[in-house]
Amino acid sequence: MNEKILIVEDDIPALTLLEEGLRMENFETENATSGKEALEKIEEIKKGVREKPDLILLDILLPDINGIEILKEIRKNPETKDIKVFAFTNFSEPELNKKLTQEGVDKILLKADVSLDQLAEIIREELKEK
Repeated sequence: MNEKILIVEDDIPALTLLEEGLRMENFETENATSGKEALEKIEEIKKGVREKPDLILLDILLPDINGIEILKEIRKNPETKDIKVFAFTNFSEPELNKKLTQEGVDKILLKADVSLDQLAEIIREELKEK
């Protein structure tokens, strides 16, 4: 069975590229294009009406809800706290990285520094350790 990745990304061209690239690498993907939609999907996972993804690729700067708030919600619930979460962001600031680490992010990846091939490999390696 293919690993399932929930991509939370508000930039539609970037989201399309990520989904197509990860599907080509045999990952199953679904998406949320806003923080609100991501929280709705997390709520459905908690209720058992949505399958839990193996990994969440989480953009931090979303137009409605900060990615850190979404991460907090994921980590505070027993049904979702063990899902791997990668922060996938354009910003690398020590304070932001510290906050993400404190909230339990598994990995912080800079969009500009990671190709789709590298991203697929990093995800595979992380999910092997699961």
